[in-house]
Amino acid sequence: MQEVKHYKVKVLPTNPRPNSVYYVKNTGETDVTTFITDLNGIPVPLIDQVGTIVGDKNYVHVQLSASNTWVIQHNLDKYAAVVIVDSGESVVVGDIEYNDNNKVTVTFQASFSGKAYLN
Repeated sequence: MQEVKHYKVKVLPTNPRPNSVYYVKNTGETDVTTFITDLNGIPVPLIDQVGTIVGDKNYVHVQLSASNTWVIQHNLDKYAAVVIVDSGESVVVGDIEYNDNNKVTVTFQASFSGKAYLN
């Protein structure tokens, strides 16, 4: 399985990376266009059923202190997908419990610090 990379950018690159998600910040504070690239690097904007381009809600949780239990209040109002990386940017797998559509608890076998990417 190939890992999907996420990038927050101001302008979509000329040659986007294959199998990636780009969040392109437009002029407004919350105005973001989300593009997904296929295996050839061709970007496709996410479009809702009306045909307007929409961005997906996302949240990055920074866990500064090492812990084997991370409680993440993301307020995305959905059961978000969760990707955890340690301080060396390696993906870590844990047990995910969805407390509700705004909070998730992730439990690991060992304590560490890092980030959680939710979308």
